[in-house]
Amino acid sequence: MKKIFSLFSVLLITVCSVFCCAPVTVSALSSQSIPEVNINCVLNKDGTVRVTEDWTVEYIEASNTFERQIDIYGGTDGQMTLIQKYDEIKDVSVKIDGVPVREAPEGVNTYVFQKSADGKSYDIIIYSPSAQTTKKYTISYTVTGAIKSKGSKAVFASLIIGETFKYTSNNVTVNVVVPEDIDSSDIISQGDINGNTVSFNSKRVYNVMWVEVSAPKKAFDDGALASYSSAAETFGRIKKALIKILPWLIAVIAAAAIVLFVLLPDKLLRRPLEKNAKKLASEDSSSSLTKLPEGITACRAYKMLTPYSRLNPKSTSKKVPMLFALAVLECIEKGYIKPEDGAFIVGTPEDAPDYINSVLNFIKFFCVKKNNRLIIDASFGERLRAECSAHYDMITNYLIAFYSLIPSAKGKFFRNDKNKELYENAYVLKLNILKNKEKKTYSDYLNGVLQGKKTSDAEIFAFMFTSLSADKLFKSGKGDCVSAISDAVCEMYNAFIKSK
Repeated sequence: MKKIFSLFSVLLITVCSVFCCAPVTVSALSSQSIPEVNINCVLNKDGTVRVTEDWTVEYIEASNTFERQIDIYGGTDGQMTLIQKYDEIKDVSVKIDGVPVREAPEGVNTYVFQKSADGKSYDIIIYSPSAQTTKKYTISYTVTGAIKSKGSKAVFASLIIGETFKYTSNNVTVNVVVPEDIDSSDIISQGDINGNTVSFNSKRVYNVMWVEVSAPKKAFDDGALASYSSAAETFGRIKKALIKILPWLIAVIAAAAIVLFVLLPDKLLRRPLEKNAKKLASEDSSSSLTKLPEGITACRAYKMLTPYSRLNPKSTSKKVPMLFALAVLECIEKGYIKPEDGAFIVGTPEDAPDYINSVLNFIKFFCVKKNNRLIIDASFGERLRAECSAHYDMITNYLIAFYSLIPSAKGKFFRNDKNKELYENAYVLKLNILKNKEKKTYSDYLNGVLQGKKTSDAEIFAFMFTSLSADKLFKSGKGDCVSAISDAVCEMYNAFIKSK
């Protein structure tokens, strides 16, 4: 009974955390980087907001467009709250390096403003062919219905950078300017208040960035502010009351959730396959299995064999940074990261899985640029160490997003006989690896891949099942590029575990 009640309590917490937190996205566009963003939001007395955005875009490779997506309430998975909702975006204009350009569906140095086909965002697409240069795009527009009336306050809350935006942004500054007749002492915000301007800054935005400023409602024209419903807060109070009054209902919901979200997918479907795999592992023929089956990558195989544990999430969390390290080995194996003259050259693959593109895009932010190439040198680990020390929460968000991009084996996967056979063979390899208990460092595994071994080979895939502590596993000290990568992953591991 104690076990059942512990399952109930853990499930309620973990289901909320898993399903209420949207994954973090990382730019899939490797041809561009954004070193600086400056956004000014001027709150007008008539309730409108005039926004001017300056995007500094560095082109690493040739590209034809820059796209700015602005989330629409209800279009995404819930990052935008009701108070951040707005009515309309209008009066859009665009400048390229200070020169105004016209709105047109085609042509060089033009732009298009439209709502996305899926209804998730307003899209401003700037057509400006560029290669290995830096440009500044100035986007201006007016937002209506963004300033809400809440009691005696006027609240401007905005999801400045939302889920639909495709790029990782560096050095982001947002200035919110309130009407001049508002005294700074009457402004409420977590930003830096200086006169009638509130500033927000972020060194790097991987996923979303929001701002919120409250000021006296009397500073705005009568009837100018949008209404704000407190229905969500009311619903929350009702929910708490139900929890106190109807404990048995909660117990039934928890029991049903355990069956639906834990037992059925992760236990019932896998149990007969794992039972059969154990029989195969006991046979002499199983020793011939020295690599993963064809058609599955090492990262996907591990996630397939070890699904996310909602009962013991920490056990899964400890493996997420190691999966990132394994993905780096996959990148080297596939030639996306190549050794050259004592360093590693980071390339841009075509048709690579999303999680591989995520790894490469992340690594590129910490590379040095030489002769128009992005390079991992011996100081790579130190650069990433500084990021982990200052912004371990951002590293955590990135790793969560990376983990979500790796395909997992769920639902229909186990209805296919070939998939069942693939799972059984991979499970047999896992059992064989656990018997051998190899204890190598990450540098050993990395050098093994450099020497031609595959991540699907048992001796490399064994990395994910090591019993070594992180300090011993990522131990290095030679001062070369292999050590730099090992050091970098170790720092990411420590930053991720620190947040758990």
